[in-house]
Amino acid sequence: MLSLRKAGEGCRLHPFTLAATALALGGCATVAPRASFPQVSSLAAERGVASDVVWRGEPSDDAAADASSDDLLARPLDADAAVQVALLRNPTLQASYEELGLAQADLVQAGLLHNPVLSAAAMPAVGASASPKYEFDLAQNLFDLLLRPARTRIADAQLEEAKLRVAGSVVALAAEVRGAFVTYAAARRLTRVLEVLERAARASADLARRFHRAGNLSDLDLAREDATALQAQADVLRSRADQVAPHERLARLLAVPAAQTFSIVDELRGLPQHDPPLDELLVRADRQRLELAAARQEEAALQEALATAETWRYLGDVEVGAAASKDSGEGYFVLGPSASLELPIFDQKQAQIARLGSQLRRSRFRSDGVALDVASEVRSAVATLQAQRALAEHQRDRLVPLRREVTALSQQHYDYMQLGAFELLAAKQQEVAAHRDYLDALRDYWIAWAELERAVGGRLPVTAADEHAPSGADGAAAPSAPAHAGPAHHGGH
Repeated sequence: MLSLRKAGEGCRLHPFTLAATALALGGCATVAPRASFPQVSSLAAERGVASDVVWRGEPSDDAAADASSDDLLARPLDADAAVQVALLRNPTLQASYEELGLAQADLVQAGLLHNPVLSAAAMPAVGASASPKYEFDLAQNLFDLLLRPARTRIADAQLEEAKLRVAGSVVALAAEVRGAFVTYAAARRLTRVLEVLERAARASADLARRFHRAGNLSDLDLAREDATALQAQADVLRSRADQVAPHERLARLLAVPAAQTFSIVDELRGLPQHDPPLDELLVRADRQRLELAAARQEEAALQEALATAETWRYLGDVEVGAAASKDSGEGYFVLGPSASLELPIFDQKQAQIARLGSQLRRSRFRSDGVALDVASEVRSAVATLQAQRALAEHQRDRLVPLRREVTALSQQHYDYMQLGAFELLAAKQQEVAAHRDYLDALRDYWIAWAELERAVGGRLPVTAADEHAPSGADGAAAPSAPAHAGPAHHGGH
C-alpha cells in the first residue's frame, strides 16, 4: 500500500473533521432485532396460519404467551387451538425467530462505516542539533463509504430471505401440528370402536357359555367364542398403547411438559364434497410456498453481491484523512490532508468474483430444484389424497351400508327363527368393523390433507362434508345377545 503521510504546509483542515462526518453517517445506528417480526406474522396469516404469534424472550412476552397457552390448554383443544398453542410455546420455532435478529444485526452492520484510525509517531532527537518530532494521522476508509449503499442492499435482501424462511417454519409447524392432531384424534376414536367390538365379542362369548351349559354348544365352539372375545380385548389394549406415541408427538409439538395435561375434542370431520384441482394447487404452491420464495430471494442477494464485486474490482482500499506534524525544536505545528490508495496489482478480486459466481449458480440450481420438489410434493400429496378419498368413499358408500343392511336382514331372519343368535351377533360385529375401517380411511385422508397443505404452503379451503356420511360406530350401542335367545335358538351351532 502506498501511503502519503507527509504533512503539507499552510492547510487548516481540522484533524477530526472526517471522524465527525463518519459518526454522523453511521455512528448512531441501533439494532432492533424484532423489527421484522410483524412481517413474518403477516406472511403466516396470509397463508391461513393464526397471526397471534409471540416471540418469547422478554419477560412480558413470556408471561403473555404462557397465559394465553394455559388458557387454551385448560379446555379441550381442537385443531386450530392446538396450532395456536404450538405457535406460542414450541421452542424450535422460537429458536428460528432468532434468525431475524441475526439478519437484522447484519443489516445494521452493513450500514455502519469502519471506525477511523488514529495513528501517532514519536521520533526522538538523534544528535546535538536535532530535536524530537511528533506526527499524528487520522484516516477514514473512503472505499468503505462508497460500498455502503451496495452492502445495505445485499444485507436487506438477506433479511428478506430470513423473513421468508422463518415464516415458512411457522406454516410448516402448523401443518405438522394438524397432522399430529388428526393422528391422535383418530387413535382415540379407533379405541372406542374397538371397545364396541370387544363388548360385542364378550356378549357373544357370554351367550355361548349359556348354550354350552344347556348342552347345545360344543367345547370347540365355546373355545372359539372365548378366543374371539380375548382377541377383541387384546385389540383394545393394543389400541390404547398405540395412543401413547401420537399423544407424545402432539405434546412435543405443543411443548407441553409431562407435569401438565391436555385433552382434545372428539373431532374427525367427514369427507369434504370435493378436493381442490391439481392445476390450482400447483399455481398456489408456486405463489405461496415460502421455501421457494426464500431460495429465489437468496439468488437475488447473490446477484447483487456479484454485481457489486465486479463493479469495484479494480478499486482497492482508499483512505483519506488528516495528518499533523510538530517539531519541538523549531516550535511550529503543521496540519494537512493525507491519503492512501491500494494498488490492485496482484489481487483484483478475481477469487471473490469466482466464488460469488459459483455461489450464484449453485443458488440458481437449488432454486430450480426446490421448484421441482415443490411441484412433485404437491402432485404426490394430491395422488395420496385422491387414493385415500376413493378408499374412504368405498367404505362409506358401499361397504358400511351393505354391512348395515346385512345386520338388518339378519335381525329379521333371527326374529323369524331362521338365523341363530351367533350369526346375528357376528353380523353386528362385522358392521362395527366396517365402521372401524372407514375411520382408518378417514384418518388417513385428513393426514394426507395436512401433508397437502404443507406441500402447498398454507391452509386450503374445505368444502362442507357430505350429508350422507355414516355416523361414527363409537356412538352406537354395543351388540348384545338377543333377550329371548334360548338354547333351541342357535342356528347353525
